[in-house]
Amino acid sequence: MASADNIRRRDSAEVDYLMQLTETVIADHVRRNDRWRLHVAGQLDLLPDSTARALKEAVEETRDRTDAGDLTIAIGYSGRGEVVDAVRGLLDEAAVSGRSLSDVAEGLDEDAIRRHLYLPDLPDPELVIRTSGELRMSDFLLWQTTRSDIDFCDLYWPAFRQIDLMRALRTYGRRQLNRSS
Repeated sequence: MASADNIRRRDSAEVDYLMQLTETVIADHVRRNDRWRLHVAGQLDLLPDSTARALKEAVEETRDRTDAGDLTIAIGYSGRGEVVDAVRGLLDEAAVSGRSLSDVAEGLDEDAIRRHLYLPDLPDPELVIRTSGELRMSDFLLWQTTRSDIDFCDLYWPAFRQIDLMRALRTYGRRQLNRSS
């Protein structure tokens, strides 16, 4: 939605617009709609207080929707930053428990890092929809998307409609059928 890099580099008017859009459309809509349980990945301290608060409240209000679909918003997010934060978390945990660096290194594996990612309990995405017409991942979910299908869409996300989502899902479904046959 808005990467950490975009928040730091973009014009403040553009960032303000995206943050307001996030508050009104994403947070409010998800709260009113029982179909979704919201998750947020990213550095919320990069966001305006009102945006961070709206997202945190929406996550809390939707947490117990066990029959709902999971909707993850990446905002203030950096894939590299997430991996760095995961390693820091792993090292902090080891320091608190008094483990040596050699013990940490010996126990280091993919699962240890995964447990310290922003959303460790969510499965890796099967489909990632990349808006904006860019044909690159742009530091997005570097750890989680190694086996994901990626749909590239020319629209910027504020213009992304339900019909665009349906097209992406249809294309994804066709690819899955082709793989299984």
